[in-house]
Amino acid sequence: MDFLRNLFGKKQPSDTASELGNKNQSMEQKVQVLLSAHLKRLDSAYRGRPHAEGLQQLCKQLSTGEQWLFAVSTIEQQSPHVLSEKEISNATKLTASWFIAVTICPWLTANEVRTQLPGGYLTFLNNLVSPAFIHPEGRHIAHWIWCSDGKESGVHLTLIPNAKVIRTVAVMAEELLTPSERRQAGL
Repeated sequence: MDFLRNLFGKKQPSDTASELGNKNQSMEQKVQVLLSAHLKRLDSAYRGRPHAEGLQQLCKQLSTGEQWLFAVSTIEQQSPHVLSEKEISNATKLTASWFIAVTICPWLTANEVRTQLPGGYLTFLNNLVSPAFIHPEGRHIAHWIWCSDGKESGVHLTLIPNAKVIRTVAVMAEELLTPSERRQAGL
């Protein structure tokens, strides 16, 4: 499975982190702070690597416009219901150049999320983003995974660039992969 190793490159920082900022922030502000911090960690982790400039461009696009508004508003609006019902929620949006998927989980740790994904993360991801592949011109794919136990929150991101448009590395939320998926990918 060298393909996956080559596609996703270096292990990226998608570890779960405590909420950033102060407790007086609105939910929208907390979401923005945590998503922004995650994109900054990605930038730091990949800086100096081949095609890092392309990843920086994608992260900048992802942090602005309708891509950003969709991710932030989906997390903000759906989190209370997800936490009260204790079940995963997904939402997707197709834009001119992006397919954005947002998954909200009522669990904090990657291990807790993994146990709730029958068939593993790659099967879950494939089913979620398959509509992106019906467009012959392609789309960049971003899958935000918001994890929260109601007290703390964390975020993971899988980012797959549209190879027809930009040459850069893909980013995988590796912590969500099962041991079997990791072995298949050579990680």
